[in-house]
Parts: sequence; C-alpha cells; structure tokens
Amino acid sequence: TDGNLYGLTCMGGPGDYGTIFRFNPTTNVLTPLASLNGTDGYGPFGSPIQASDGNLYFTTVGSSICKYSFTTHTLTKRATTYGQPETNLVQLSNGFMIGTGIPNEIFVYNPADDSSDLIISFPNDIIYGNDPGSFTLASDGTLYGLCRSGGIFGEGTIISYNPATNILTKLYNFKDSSGRIPYGNLIQAINGKLYGMTNLGGASNNGVIFSYDPAQHIFAKLFDFNGFYSTDGAVPEGDLLRASNGLLYGLTSGGGINNVGALFSYDANASSY
Repeated sequence: TDGNLYGLTCMGGPGDYGTIFRFNPTTNVLTPLASLNGTDGYGPFGSPIQASDGNLYFTTVGSSICKYSFTTHTLTKRATTYGQPETNLVQLSNGFMIGTGIPNEIFVYNPADDSSDLIISFPNDIIYGNDPGSFTLASDGTLYGLCRSGGIFGEGTIISYNPATNILTKLYNFKDSSGRIPYGNLIQAINGKLYGMTNLGGASNNGVIFSYDPAQHIFAKLFDFNGFYSTDGAVPEGDLLRASNGLLYGLTSGGGINNVGALFSYDANASSY
C-alpha cells in the first residue's frame, strides 16, 4: 500500500538463509530489510503478501511462517507449517491464511493467535496430485491451484479447495498434449476464467497456455509454445500477470531469437498470442 515492491531471496544475508527486500519503482532504489537466521526459517521461495493488518507474511522451506512488521521493522517467526512450503499464503475474508506444503499438505494460519493447523494431507497423489503450488482465491470464494506432479498420468493436476466446506476436489489431469508439469500458479481474468501455463507438454513438448472455466468446468489449451530458437519462446516458468490493459503477460525460460527466453503477451478475449 506504500507503493513499493517487496520480495524475497531464498539465499543470501549473513547466514545465507535468505532475505526480504524493498524496491522503490520511483527511485530505482533496492533496500534490504531483514535477513533470516535459520532459527526463524530459511529458504523463502514464494512472495510475501500484505495482510489485512498491514504487515507482510511469507513461508519458508524451513517450515515456518514469518512476519515482517512495518511498525517495528523486524522479522519474526510466527508459526510452524506443515510440509515444506515453496509458495505464497492467501488470506481469506475471515483473516485466516491458507498455504500449501510439499509433498501434499494444505494448512491454515491464524495471525490473531499465531496458531497453525493441518487442514488436509492429500490421501493419494494419483487422485489429487502432488507438489501443490500457491492457491488463487477466485471470485466464487473457492481456492484454485496447480499440482506439479501426480494425477492419473503423473503430470500434474488442477485442484480446488472450498474453505467453507473443507472439500478438496481434483478438476483436471494434465497429459502430454494438453500440457504437463505446471510450475506456476493460476490467475483469474475479468471473464472469470482461470489462466495458467505448463512447463512442458503440448504439441512441441515446450509448454502451453491454458484456461479453466470454474463455472462450466471446462479446460481449454490455448497456445502451444513452439520450441527453442523459435520467436515464441519455450518452457515457460512462473506465473501469468494480468496488466491494466487487460492482457496477460508471462516469461519463458528458453526460446526466443537468442534461445535465452522471451517476454510475451496473450489476449484472452481475442485468443491472440
């Protein structure tokens, strides 16, 4: 809310346990704010979220939930998680935060009393998937996410979790031609559909852009990345971002004219890459 950008490094700092930093886009000044010390956690892989109390919260692969206070300018461990999270927390309207851990945990954190509880440990990776990414809170109040592996074909799944009913549902199994191994997270566009990318699979086995309509329960492959040394790019990683112009933007780790990645946009309304 202060107009700055905040992020995490999974390594670095005095003990090489990771840091939290601020970047001012107006002045182009990068400021390290705090370093993890191993006791409070290590290896934060996701991004911090600004919660309703104004502070930043994030998880670490050291199975901790950390808080950075803007009042005291200090970093503290608040709770222990379940599994090893490499993802972002999502805050619900009741203030609770939902997170995921590897290999197959969903947990809840209450910042009011710093308590954390295991909600679900997937009973079978063939049914639900494995290695869940961050959840996306959609307009229908349901959380949607991607599993990088598992499912019927072992190549990832789309799942949903309803916090009101505590029901976990598998919505789709990825398989070769439709894309496989979804590394990033989902994003909801203005049309209500969820959009994401897979790291591999598709026509050239270099990843795809896809959509999932939660209202109609329809999956659609929208675009196949052509491959290395193609102008389109190959092997996308990370998330799509919806910009103020309505377009979706993303990055590939390979491909492009120089075969070192590409920046692209996708128009969901015109189905144009």
